[in-house]
Amino acid sequence: MFKYAVILALAFSVAPLTLVGSQCEPGKGDSKRQQKDVQTVRKIEYEWAKAYANRDVAALNCILADDFEIGGMPDKKDEVNNKQHVLDWMKTRSGSDEIDRLQVRVVGDGAIAHGTYTVRGVDEKVKARYQFLDVFTYRDKRWQAIYREIAELPLD
Repeated sequence: MFKYAVILALAFSVAPLTLVGSQCEPGKGDSKRQQKDVQTVRKIEYEWAKAYANRDVAALNCILADDFEIGGMPDKKDEVNNKQHVLDWMKTRSGSDEIDRLQVRVVGDGAIAHGTYTVRGVDEKVKARYQFLDVFTYRDKRWQAIYREIAELPLD
């Protein structure tokens, strides 16, 4: 629980930072600001899973903040990795991610999302299952993911 409090505190402390050099616009290219609500963050989570499935580096680049970090990556479980590592890793993966039990909580300029996802190979067989915790901050009129922690779950 303490870990989640630290992550949320981090989200609020970095919220004033701006995303430098971003090609991303709120609402996928329109000039409208994204809403600060649970539904918007949920939608982003599903877009993230779709970006993984389609190896859509541009979409994932818009979801992840430049200062994004991730712990528990399948290729480097004991390290915290950055956005560039995720974008490079994504180019080599295949299959799809299916989100289950997604829960989202929005507090001011921060949001926490957690749940599980199942990774299926191109043959549709389950390859792995993970639980995840994502931390978002609201910057530049849109939500940006600043941290993800994942842990592999046993296959039943």
